[in-house]
Amino acid sequence: MRSLSRNAINIPESGTLKILEISKNMERKGINVIHLDVGEPMFDTPNEIKKAAIDALNKGLTKYTPSKGIYELRKAILDTYNQKYKLSLNPNKNIIITPGAKFSVFSALLSIVSEGDEVVILTPTWVSYWAPIKYIGGKIVEVDVMNENSDYEEKLKSFISKKTKVLIVNTPNNPTGKVLEKHELKIIRDLSEDYDFYVLVDEIYSFLTYESEFHSILEFNDILDRVVIIDGFSKKYAMTGWRLGYAIGPQEIINLMNKIQQAATTSPTSFVQYAALVVFEYSEKINRKINLMKETFKENRDLAVKLLSEIDNISFNIPQGAFYIFPDISRYYKDSKKFTIDLLEKKHVSVTPGVAFGRGGEGHIRISFSASREALTEGISLIKEFLVGGK
Repeated sequence: MRSLSRNAINIPESGTLKILEISKNMERKGINVIHLDVGEPMFDTPNEIKKAAIDALNKGLTKYTPSKGIYELRKAILDTYNQKYKLSLNPNKNIIITPGAKFSVFSALLSIVSEGDEVVILTPTWVSYWAPIKYIGGKIVEVDVMNENSDYEEKLKSFISKKTKVLIVNTPNNPTGKVLEKHELKIIRDLSEDYDFYVLVDEIYSFLTYESEFHSILEFNDILDRVVIIDGFSKKYAMTGWRLGYAIGPQEIINLMNKIQQAATTSPTSFVQYAALVVFEYSEKINRKINLMKETFKENRDLAVKLLSEIDNISFNIPQGAFYIFPDISRYYKDSKKFTIDLLEKKHVSVTPGVAFGRGGEGHIRISFSASREALTEGISLIKEFLVGGK
């Protein structure tokens, strides 16, 4: 047989979904697994959104839409950005609606990066940034600056050069919970200007910060020609399965992303887009539900911090945002992948190996505290039992 695509073979498996697959196989055998792995809100989608989807179906809004997404949704999203950051982004030029924020990332990187181009990724960070770069054949440069104790400015400057084509940052960060401060974003803005590179900023958790204030790089209006913002509806509105994201950026990048979307998916699902419109129509009512969700996440974060603090010889930074905590378990296990598999097999608790999140991640595990308090309490108790009580 002839060989298959080298580009496709180069795509790495998802470090988060692989563990989930193993745990689901165990559950099919009747084994109860405590899931502290995949980052998904434990809440249901607000009823207003579900009702709007049903109404759209009943109205027959089930046909193709423009490949960039329906104009009403593009305008509603950009109206919020324009008002908040005093911008003049155009819904016909500066935004594309996509079938999930992950596809926004994939198509944005395919639009910017060519084979051999250098891409700087601030790590530890979300696993899905690697795949499109490896598919293209770009060169990945990892910079471990998303741990709280990192020397952010000096380390970042030491890895940036004229070869840098794009820098990727996720704030609030998955898996560490770090939220970049405005002066840290300014460093990125200044470097992008000095070295002439694009910046891709994933803001999917922008709604979820605790004591820290969220800042967007869009606060620096002079970076608009070099920045792509990634966001979506999955986390904020508990719509992970609905697959609806978006990207905001310069017209030339959005146009290329649109060509890719036309070739790959045509357009996002029609009735899902119409359903998402109601988050702007009923913004106050839905935001009250989101605030209750955020309160629960904060309570869960505080519970996770308390329980992990009771385990000897592990360390962690208190998350400033998102719904993950990233403890260092290297005094017990150097190999985080082996740890997650052993823990899953012996204690039936599923977490994510830190090595999946790039440089600085090995020796850590990611725990998602988007779970019930009961699951969180029992799961961390079993982790403690596994580590301290013997393997």
